[in-house]
Amino acid sequence: MEILKGKDVKELLAIAKDRVINNVPSGTDFKVRDLFVGFLWDQIDSGIRKKLGMYFFVWADSEGSSYVSIGPKSTSGQQMYTRV
Repeated sequence: MEILKGKDVKELLAIAKDRVINNVPSGTDFKVRDLFVGFLWDQIDSGIRKKLGMYFFVWADSEGSSYVSIGPKSTSGQQMYTRV
């Protein structure tokens, strides 16, 4: 079992990017939280989760744009992405 508690934003961003590139099928819509199993996502401090979301957005809008396209926000206000 992977322990995420105590990891910094850069470590979590690296995990998220790796999971998108290697595990998410092309054409799949997802949120950053979908890249982490529910109970693992809950281990991450809410402030760190917000920063992770911002960092992931910046990555998706720049160097990650060949892997991910930025979609609209969900009805719950979470940013949606699509695997290219």
